[in-house]
Amino acid sequence: MHYKVGATSRQVYQKTFAASYRAHLNAEARKKLIVKLQSEMQQKERAVQQRLADSDVMGRLTSRELDSMARINDELSGKVSVVLDTRFLDMENHNKIQNNDLIHKSNEHTKIHDSLLDATAKLNSSTAARVQLSKELTELNNLNSTIMGDQAGTIEENAALRSKEAKLAKSDEWLTSERESLLINEAHTALIADNQALKSSYAALEMDKASFETLANSVIRFLLKGGCRLDAHVRKVDADLKIYKTEARLLKEYNGNRATSHDLLNE
Repeated sequence: MHYKVGATSRQVYQKTFAASYRAHLNAEARKKLIVKLQSEMQQKERAVQQRLADSDVMGRLTSRELDSMARINDELSGKVSVVLDTRFLDMENHNKIQNNDLIHKSNEHTKIHDSLLDATAKLNSSTAARVQLSKELTELNNLNSTIMGDQAGTIEENAALRSKEAKLAKSDEWLTSERESLLINEAHTALIADNQALKSSYAALEMDKASFETLANSVIRFLLKGGCRLDAHVRKVDADLKIYKTEARLLKEYNGNRATSHDLLNE
C-alpha cells in the first residue's frame, strides 16, 4: 500500500505541475500575442491616417468610404479576437477537465491516507496487531527497497518528461510565430487592397475634376459670347430709341408749325 500511495502522489504532482505550467504558458503567450497584435494594428492605422492626411485624397473621401475603412478594420479585429478566444477557450476547457481528474485522484489519495492512519492506530492498540504491524513493516521495507530501485527509472522518466515539455514549448512558440505571421500577412494584404481602392478613387476624382474644368470653361466661353451679343443688342436698341425720340421731337415741332400756319391762314 505504501508503494501505491507513493506512486499516486508522484503522478498527482507531475500532472499538477504540467497543468499549471501549460496554463502559465498559455496565459503568457495569449497576453504577449494580444499586446503585439494590438500594437501592430495601431501602428498600421496611424500610418494609414498619416498617409491620407498628407495627400489630397483625404479631402475628397466621402463619409461612406471612411465608414467602410473603419468597418473593415473592425472586422479584422473581430476575426483576430474570435480566433484567439476560440483557441484559448479550448485550452481552458482541456485544463478544467484535467483539474477535475486531479481533484478526483487527490480525494482518493486522501481516503487512502486516512485509511492508513486508522490502521496504524488500531495496530498500536494491540500486541497481536503490533506483531502483524511488524510483518507489514518488513513487507513495506521490502517494497521501499523495490521503490528505491525504481527511483532511477523514475528520474529518467522525469528527465524525458522535461525534454518533451521543452519540445512542446518550442512547438507552441513556433505555432505562435506562424499565427502572427499569418495575421500580419492578412492585414498587409487588406491594406494593399485598400491602397489600390484609394488610388482608383483618386484617379476617378481627377478625371471628374478635369471634366468639370472643361465644362466650366465651356460655360464661361458661352457666357462671354452671349454677353457680347447682349451688349451689341443693347447698343442697337439705344440707337433706335434715340432715333425714335428725334423723330418724335421733329414730328411735334412739325405739328406745332402746322397749327401756327393754320391759325395765320384763318386770320
